[in-house]
Amino acid sequence: MRSDAQEGEFAIWRRAASAVRALPRWQRAAFALLILLYASFLPFGRGPLHDVRRPGVEPRDQGSIWAPLSVDAGYLIRHSPGLDFYSIYNAGSRVLAGLDPYGSDADPPLRAPYKTTFRYLPVTAYWLGVPLNALPPEPAWKAWVALLWLMPVAGFLACAGRRPGLLWVFALLWFCWFPLVPEFHLGQFTLFMATLLFWFALRLFEGGRLAGAAWVLGALVKVYPLGFALLLWSWGRRRAVVVAFALAVPPLAYFAATPSGLSEGLGGAGVRGRLVGAMDVPYAGAQGVQALVNVLAWKAQGLAMLPPGGFERLAPGRDPVAYASAAIILLWGALCVWAWWRTRRAPDEAALAIFWLTWFVVFRDAWEHHTALVQALAAFLLVRGRISARLALLVWCAAGAPSLWYFWQKAGYTGNILAESLGVAYFVQRPVATLALAAAMVASLRRIHPAGPGVTE
Repeated sequence: MRSDAQEGEFAIWRRAASAVRALPRWQRAAFALLILLYASFLPFGRGPLHDVRRPGVEPRDQGSIWAPLSVDAGYLIRHSPGLDFYSIYNAGSRVLAGLDPYGSDADPPLRAPYKTTFRYLPVTAYWLGVPLNALPPEPAWKAWVALLWLMPVAGFLACAGRRPGLLWVFALLWFCWFPLVPEFHLGQFTLFMATLLFWFALRLFEGGRLAGAAWVLGALVKVYPLGFALLLWSWGRRRAVVVAFALAVPPLAYFAATPSGLSEGLGGAGVRGRLVGAMDVPYAGAQGVQALVNVLAWKAQGLAMLPPGGFERLAPGRDPVAYASAAIILLWGALCVWAWWRTRRAPDEAALAIFWLTWFVVFRDAWEHHTALVQALAAFLLVRGRISARLALLVWCAAGAPSLWYFWQKAGYTGNILAESLGVAYFVQRPVATLALAAAMVASLRRIHPAGPGVTE
């Protein structure tokens, strides 16, 4: 029997389509309803796509019907669809105009109607931002969202074709992942990167070609996949590591050494703001382990979610969150080194998964739509048989189901027992998926004999 890599990807997709067609009629109807639900995630239909910004004119409501379920899509930028997409789009237009892609927020947009600060690698403005400028802003955003919508479809076909018996679990993971709502609404690039990493992982462990190329492209979207380099170097993918760093680091060094908005853009709030945490008013939207540590320390002080009179940050030496964050970063770093050491002789899915989850443990900037990375990881681990369907369902409940944001704000957000309790539960929900997957991967790696992966104790 031929392996998946030998069979060909399109043959696998056809097998998935045949499995769907072979479902009983009522299940095919249920599957069609699930696809309709997934289509309703798209940020269209609630109003005009863009309103002309005029002083004193309130923009009309826009976005998916599910936008109110998340902070990013339903609260922060409900009136600005494509806000993050336009950061890369505008960086591309600045490059075409011969300007610094990290132009200050004070600079007027060249083409984008609005934007966030460009916080990607410099090379991203060239290989993504410039081609996107082939279309006017709004059509480019529509085309990008359409492409994003198709990526989970391809992921489902790849998974269901390999393990048709888990068709419904894969359908839930790929088509009912509610954090995709803000991902589509923002026109973000996390799902794009997660999809590249998903295909990289499949190719890596099935022996197919282009695994390194998929990882390199993912690393050229955001800095984060470069953290996999230690594993890839040990696993014999050294050419990909050299290419990725050659394409990412020299442009980064150039913009860092010349007058540029790099420090404001990519640098952001620095190590203290992005890595080592600080006790602060719990920010609805942040859903990583660092945000959970902050809210637990916050509530331990008996503080409300919105304290009367505000809150003044503590000095680092008196800040329990700073100590806890530093300890978490050091412990997670040690775990990554241990995972690398256990699997340095041959690739192992569990080690890759631990490195993959770093985003949600180490970085404070772990927002709800970033869980597209967890979506891709859970689907990959399930198709490879490294997690059970039961654990995959737990991951969906924690990371893919609608967050508690809607109910939290409806309860008043702060000032009463129900709202305060829902607020804590909101920050607990997403990290459960990270911790459950990490625990499962550690347990798996502990069974590996020091002689190398595949030899169990």
